[in-house]
Amino acid sequence: MAGKPQQDWSKFTDQQFLDAHTEGGGWTGAAQILGLKLAAMSSYLRAHRPHLIEAVKRGGAQDQSLGRIAELLKNSGIDPADIGRVEKVRLNEWQGLVKDDNGDAQVIDMSGASVILTPSWETGPAWPVVQPAPPQVIRPLKASKPSRAEKLAVILPDPQIGYRRDDETGELDPFHDEQAISLAMQVVRDLQPDKVVNIGDTLDLQELSRFVPEAAFARTTQPSVIYGAEYFARQRANAPDAEIVAMEGNHCLRIATWVRSNAMWAFGLRPGQEPPSTWPMLTIPRLLGFDDLGVNYVEGYPAGAYWVNDRLKVVHGSKTGKRGTVANKVAADEQVSTLTGHTHGLEMVYHTVDTRTGPRTRLAGTCGCLCRIDGAVPSTKGGIDAFGRPVVHYEDWQQAVVLVSYREGDAPFAVEPVLIHEGEAIVRGKHYTASVPALAVAA
Repeated sequence: MAGKPQQDWSKFTDQQFLDAHTEGGGWTGAAQILGLKLAAMSSYLRAHRPHLIEAVKRGGAQDQSLGRIAELLKNSGIDPADIGRVEKVRLNEWQGLVKDDNGDAQVIDMSGASVILTPSWETGPAWPVVQPAPPQVIRPLKASKPSRAEKLAVILPDPQIGYRRDDETGELDPFHDEQAISLAMQVVRDLQPDKVVNIGDTLDLQELSRFVPEAAFARTTQPSVIYGAEYFARQRANAPDAEIVAMEGNHCLRIATWVRSNAMWAFGLRPGQEPPSTWPMLTIPRLLGFDDLGVNYVEGYPAGAYWVNDRLKVVHGSKTGKRGTVANKVAADEQVSTLTGHTHGLEMVYHTVDTRTGPRTRLAGTCGCLCRIDGAVPSTKGGIDAFGRPVVHYEDWQQAVVLVSYREGDAPFAVEPVLIHEGEAIVRGKHYTASVPALAVAA
């Protein structure tokens, strides 16, 4: 994919970010020192280097709690953020005699300290533990709702949010397509739909896959969770009054499957003070903060379903097959009009059947995807080279969003597939272009 040159974040080391934060008195000053836009830098750090944000938070808190000890540690070349626990402190003060330049004895006050420390890596796991995403700040965008006779739902298909991590640089290469997501958010903002339906596989969760993992998948779940929360926060900001729905897909199910297979004791686990109705800790709604964002979660893949109205059902889907055949399989399996995700392809078929009361027409469709189609997403047709980098291979997938105009109840609806191609789309006569640069892909 071609586009404007992307900011080369790899040229900035972790230490450069930290030094700029210290010199600038915070991240705002750091952005000025490094010559970066604050919003872009903040988004990059949250998605790709969350450990820096956490290190700053830990360091500041510990500097306050350690007091004088923090000064002693820094003078000895020890970062307070690396301290897990202070085991023992001994402070001594005494007076001593020294000779001045004239050889006369002078009494001076002297002091010393001994500190026994436990490093932070001994107080917790050496491997990062996945944490819920930090609370999202929602700043609703001012947008007037277009005048229309019917209600509108926007279907957002399979972004497959996830990453590969470069072992040498630590850089994260996304599965999701930033351009496609940017365009989808513009459409949501302009159309102000009544419903935004995420059709499943929001997170890819390759670390929890049953397939043989790639080395590059290590430590990618946490940044995926952070970006996933931001993804839904953007939906809420762009459509503050919409009902937002997230459906469980087969990839979202990987967390529960892994827990049941490897740590059954953690299944359904929640803090003791919380009521049973709250989401367990290791669930998509809890990790992504759905309650705070006002997102309704549809569980129970593959059976879980959401009804746009009484005539149109949405499921994540489980049918696969050659392109052009999947929608027909869905039509044969379902007795009502049904939209699905799962295959990353865009297909729409209509069937009319003869009934005693007259003809009845059903729609079956697959809604495409918002993930990359250049081989970045692990698939049965993809591959990696000797260095763990994905080989460029364009899948027979289509990036899209789907618009559904409908009336409540047992009423008609109309489906409008919107094809996204290299960050561009035409929606109801308006040309849209992604607001982020394309990723550079080596041929």
